[in-house]
Amino acid sequence: MKVIINEKKVIYQGFLTLEKCRLQHELFNGEMSEVIVRENCFRGDSVAALVYDLPNDKIILIRQFRYPVYASEPQNDWLWEIPAGSCLPPETPVASIIKELKEEINLQVDENSLEFIGGYFVSPGGTSERVFLYGVPFNSTTFRITNGGLREEGEDIEVRQFSFAALWAKKENSITQDLKTALALQWLKIKKMETETAR
Repeated sequence: MKVIINEKKVIYQGFLTLEKCRLQHELFNGEMSEVIVRENCFRGDSVAALVYDLPNDKIILIRQFRYPVYASEPQNDWLWEIPAGSCLPPETPVASIIKELKEEINLQVDENSLEFIGGYFVSPGGTSERVFLYGVPFNSTTFRITNGGLREEGEDIEVRQFSFAALWAKKENSITQDLKTALALQWLKIKKMETETAR
């Protein structure tokens, strides 16, 4: 469908970029809309990975301070999540998630071990950010847990192994309030069910 951009300008530039746009778009009846104002919070794309060991019922989650969560729900400011990070050109999503897994949980993987779950817009009404989700199998019996993050970027990340079955049993708990983590856990639940059915 047709879109006419009448004016676009950056009204804030920082870690995030806020764009303001005056535009018209084609309506479903074929006519053009009136000029409307829309804003886009641009921060680039992101990547995230659920690291799992189904035979031993283990997954890895991390937590670090999240100011936007603190601003909304201070009691949940240290949110458990799957490892994630930014993906900025010219870096590819695959290269980005390999780098983030090394930085955040000290797990070295190659692209052949990545299972692509999907790419999703985080909040289409307010931001152009997409998150590219991956599944990553690992051996929990040999994995050595060390806290991660880059101090020069102000990161202090706790790394922990969880029982997937126990976590799933209390999925309504605040530990799954992060959307990408909840989506990845749903993917793993389906994968587990398919694996058990195939036996």
